[in-house]
Amino acid sequence: MKKIGFLMMCLVLFSSSMVFAGGGKGGGDGKSTLELTQVTTESGSEEVQPEDVLTLEFSNNVVNMSVKENNMTCFSVADSQGNPVEIEVIMGDDQVDRSIKRLVHIKPVTSWKAGEKHLVTVTKDLSGKNGVLLGKDVTYEFTVASPAAQASGSKMWMIGFAAIIVLAGGFAFAKK
Repeated sequence: MKKIGFLMMCLVLFSSSMVFAGGGKGGGDGKSTLELTQVTTESGSEEVQPEDVLTLEFSNNVVNMSVKENNMTCFSVADSQGNPVEIEVIMGDDQVDRSIKRLVHIKPVTSWKAGEKHLVTVTKDLSGKNGVLLGKDVTYEFTVASPAAQASGSKMWMIGFAAIIVLAGGFAFAKK
């Protein structure tokens, strides 16, 4: 009888220790820092194109409906003179597509001003689904391609397209 009582007590203790043995990596209630981990553009270039949408990636879920309303107000963009730029903040639904839970898209209402630097600010009040705040304002500066750079980019595209047509014509002629 004493052996059974001892075994039951060991079993209860062992079970309790298993409950509290989480390592914090499983996405539970463990508090972790919230950070801006990456900023990308549609064009992928160092100079943002006037119509590019910026994609900001964070270390935690920032689009969940429990924090989305607050987080929509945590983004702003200013031009090189410090004037606010009107933007659209786009957040997906993490319950429909879990892969977007850390992504926020910033789209200009009108085009970004060509040849100018812009400053994106994410306020310290941005919150992860787990309740952790960004804690400090984070900024990201980008430059919009000048009209000359945009024109040279479109010229390169046209040259590449022309080269493909010439090569295709050459192959067609060679087959005859």
